[in-house]
Amino acid sequence: MNIEVLVLAASSINIVLLLFALGIIVWSVREFLQSSIGATLMYFLGGVITLGAIRVFLFLADNQILHLHEIGIAIVWHLLFYVAAGVFLIGGLVLVRLVSLRNQNVSFTKAIIINCLVGLIIAIIFLFGGRIDQTALVYYQGSYWNHFGLHHFIAFIMGGLIAVTLLMVHRRYAGIIRVIAMPMIAAVGILSTIHLWELLTESWQVLQLPDMTIELIEQFLWMPAVLVIIYAFIKFHQSSK
Repeated sequence: MNIEVLVLAASSINIVLLLFALGIIVWSVREFLQSSIGATLMYFLGGVITLGAIRVFLFLADNQILHLHEIGIAIVWHLLFYVAAGVFLIGGLVLVRLVSLRNQNVSFTKAIIINCLVGLIIAIIFLFGGRIDQTALVYYQGSYWNHFGLHHFIAFIMGGLIAVTLLMVHRRYAGIIRVIAMPMIAAVGILSTIHLWELLTESWQVLQLPDMTIELIEQFLWMPAVLVIIYAFIKFHQSSK
């Protein structure tokens, strides 16, 4: 089978899996709509929505529906990843506060506002994708920081912060929310592996492989990350019964 067909198929599967993950999280939020847990899950919903936006963007770029240079594609999807990581981090910090202060209420209104801001940021990034592409091409592509892989290291740092906050939740809390902590840490770890793969193959070029091979392996790395997120919230449902 042609490798381009495999990449297209894997990309489509990832989008479908993320839609399934979104459905499960929305279901979880609805079940706990009047509680602090439901408000907290809204942050994870925003993060997964942003991961979905990444996959849609990459699908459009890979199929030449969006005409951007490779460096522009890389920077745009990393910016979206920082948004997703930021929302996951906020969700983790809210959970830490929730388990530290047992009577602390989490504002559902605040969670909705932050998700609306996330949607606005995603729209702005998509809208100004061409401008970001040109800026990255002129100022970043040939720079030391690009070859060093700065955009990947930012992702590593954010992933590490998310993992630390979720680990704190797992250690401090014995309730149903605890069951999503370790799977989400695993998902963040797998997503970080994607950045490591790009660092080795694109920034440092330690591994010399065809572009489509690099892309195909990235697609396959996305799959377990999304599957683990799905598992986390299925486990959450089972524990809440």
